[in-house]
Amino acid sequence: MIVENVTIISGQGTGTPLTFTLAEPIKIPAPPTIGTATATGATTATVTFTAPTNNGGANITSYTAISSPGNVTATLNQAGSGTINVTGLSASTSYTFTVTATNRAGTSAASAASSSITTSDLTVSVQYLVVAGGGGGGTAY
Repeated sequence: MIVENVTIISGQGTGTPLTFTLAEPIKIPAPPTIGTATATGATTATVTFTAPTNNGGANITSYTAISSPGNVTATLNQAGSGTINVTGLSASTSYTFTVTATNRAGTSAASAASSSITTSDLTVSVQYLVVAGGGGGGTAY
């Protein structure tokens, strides 16, 4: 914060000194630090991150994870470090993720990329019942 003392001078003489505060301009935050990406299913993953130490002078309001390939995104609305749940991925596919931070001035550059993960195979469970027979059921004499 910058504090300046200003004296206003008019044609009638010296005015009363005024003090005013100039606020630092709000900037976009620094990028978050990427944590661990984990495949949690055929089409889902989690991505952990650490909040940046420089929030740009305004509270961070959200973090967004972005997949590569596919640019699938998921957003977590909070100020601090955390875990983002990403859905809508493709089965049996390798992904890396980056994370951005957003405050009221804008969105940060992307974090470094996570380590690569591979989503699991898509499995379909089929259940069926086979009934064999053909006998009349009745009583034998």
